[in-house]
Amino acid sequence: MRRFAVSLMLFAMIRATVPFPPVSAQESTHKFTVRTNVVLVPVVVTDKRGNHIPGLTATDFEVNQDGKEQKIASFEEVSSEATPAQRVTGSPRSFTNQVVAQHPKKLVIIALDLLNTSFAGRTEARRGLVKFLSSLDPNTLSALVVFRQSCVSMIHNFTSDPGILIGAIKKLQAPPSPGPTLNVSGDVQSQEDGEAAQLTAILQGTAGGDAGPLTIRGAISVINANKAKMDLSFQHQAGLVTLEDFQQLALYFGSVPGRKSLIWASSGFNFAIGTVTGEATRGATSEDWERTVRMLQDANIAVYPVDVSGLSTSSPGASSVYTNNNIEPGGSIEGRSAILQSIEAGVFHDPAGAKHETMRIVAERTGGIAFYNFNNSDDLFRRATLDSTQYYLLTFATKDINKDGWHKIEIKPKRDGTEVRYRTGFFVTKDMRNPDLTRQTDELLATTSALSFTMLPVTVEWQQVEPAGDKRKVHFSLTFPVGVISIDTEHENDFNMDFLAVARDVSGQNVSQVNQHLARKLPEAAVNQIEGNGLTYVNSLTLPPGEYHVTIVVRDNLTGRIGSITAPLTVQP
Repeated sequence: MRRFAVSLMLFAMIRATVPFPPVSAQESTHKFTVRTNVVLVPVVVTDKRGNHIPGLTATDFEVNQDGKEQKIASFEEVSSEATPAQRVTGSPRSFTNQVVAQHPKKLVIIALDLLNTSFAGRTEARRGLVKFLSSLDPNTLSALVVFRQSCVSMIHNFTSDPGILIGAIKKLQAPPSPGPTLNVSGDVQSQEDGEAAQLTAILQGTAGGDAGPLTIRGAISVINANKAKMDLSFQHQAGLVTLEDFQQLALYFGSVPGRKSLIWASSGFNFAIGTVTGEATRGATSEDWERTVRMLQDANIAVYPVDVSGLSTSSPGASSVYTNNNIEPGGSIEGRSAILQSIEAGVFHDPAGAKHETMRIVAERTGGIAFYNFNNSDDLFRRATLDSTQYYLLTFATKDINKDGWHKIEIKPKRDGTEVRYRTGFFVTKDMRNPDLTRQTDELLATTSALSFTMLPVTVEWQQVEPAGDKRKVHFSLTFPVGVISIDTEHENDFNMDFLAVARDVSGQNVSQVNQHLARKLPEAAVNQIEGNGLTYVNSLTLPPGEYHVTIVVRDNLTGRIGSITAPLTVQP
């Protein structure tokens, strides 16, 4: 197979293109093992003051995996640029998720977590983020996203003007405009969910709507009463929804090159493991955690959690950066879960210990830092910005790609006065060797997400329309650039992809959809054509006249890479 490593490892990518006839349901899918074994590790190297140390070489470091020294295969110093990543533009009838970016970008992603944060914490988070942005380096590209119970939303894409983001944060105090949105379960909910309206009532000292004017204390009482009626299952579900939000961000930002810093402004959630995926409580399983960490690593995203709960710096363990080493979670997720259950039971004195442990684990495993209050907000932004600006990228080969589980990485600097920060390891999971295992999960996530997934670039173009009784048959094409689709040349030129198109009306209801699974062994002539021109796929949707949003999802089943885009469509009578 023609292949090369992407981000962490274990992606076999090749070139692929051309319309294909329908494939029968009886055709079987050939499974194969991906054998790429290169591990990529971004390493932040600073002096005691937190300043980047330039000019180092591979000889300045020792790398160990699972306690065994590894030979560094490549080593380079990376300096990111602040120019924006650009979307490819097309005709009014074409839409794409493709990003044009040739060099690593200096990126900071701000995630305002309304899902896991109390109403008081949300107010504090907004104030803190405005303070953050007021001191932000103007050469830093920033983006703002929001975690809600219903979905993860892009408030503003990358900009170098912090004033734009400050305005966007302030607008969150007002109710969003009416319109449907999708949650991770696929249910349609109105954006008028009352969260923003209730928050505005608190900020202004009143609560609008049928309740009439209320004092701040009264508004808080109403909110607390409503929260007390919340289904207990949501408390278990919040952790899983948050992990899925992280996954969506990884799939959205993953195509932008370079190390990206994600500031997660939240109160956090307890590190809990459910017993069965899909049960009523939908507690997060160990597989959910492994998948999330791996996807963040593959997208080269380091998470910087910041607790917006307003902890006092005099509280035990409430320093601005995580330094408490009294809680040693052990090697397995199950082991850490047991310890965190003891935290919740009061064995440890810090009542926020379980949530802080969650924050610490997410930061440690992606290469970020956990902050536990807003008092050092300037330091948080400085660190997150510098970490994405200058760093080293090293690679080494591993022989353990068939050994599932967590593989620990340790990087030791040989030069005195040097501090390093990096991902502390990587997961090897069954779906790395057989991406087909997560097909259904990936495609459901893509069809219900408000974000476009960019790991597999695709352009959709609306073409001719023809009558079909009282409906219309709308033809469309999907095109993929050269070099992004896989062909398994070691197994008779295997080609394996899924194509989905779901049309929803203005109320968010599914009106029509098409899906096709194509698994073929391509002749050499087709391979050459694909490698030279890219891939084109054609199909059609049959719809009554009206206004629609059509979500296109494509998945390369040989690598597990997925792309999606939502395009507007007007069908004339």
